[in-house]
Amino acid sequence: MWLTLATHHATSCDFWMKADMDAYVDVPKLRTTLRMLNASQKIYAGTVTFSHGPSYEAWNTFAHGIGYVISREALKAVVPGLKKCMELLLLSRLEAIEDMLLGACFRLVKIQPVQLGHMIYDFHPGQEKRVLDEEPLVTHRVEENDMYRLHAAMEK
Repeated sequence: MWLTLATHHATSCDFWMKADMDAYVDVPKLRTTLRMLNASQKIYAGTVTFSHGPSYEAWNTFAHGIGYVISREALKAVVPGLKKCMELLLLSRLEAIEDMLLGACFRLVKIQPVQLGHMIYDFHPGQEKRVLDEEPLVTHRVEENDMYRLHAAMEK
């Protein structure tokens, strides 16, 4: 998906966001956050997380898949990395974890992830007040029915 977007649509938007389907994104807050950023800079942002190889010797950062943003310039710059990653992926593992793989592609072109904003990873039904108090950019593990309740609480 990212290689197709980078190759054919990189200039169509200032920023691209990927979020898990069970993540609630506060879109007005996201828009405010993105207005403070410059899409002509190479921005790969989300919740910065660490991953390691099988031996635990090398630790690398990536933007966690619950929600990350890529600027127009970063998407254009990562094309060589994406092509290399796709070649390696097709030779080895088709079930690779997309957020870790994308982080590896960005490392190939020397772009490191940066923190985007506060995110809640462990949402449970009935915690709408917590979300209102903490004002996260993304709230994760929100079930379908809770999505509506959380949105209604955010609208008040």
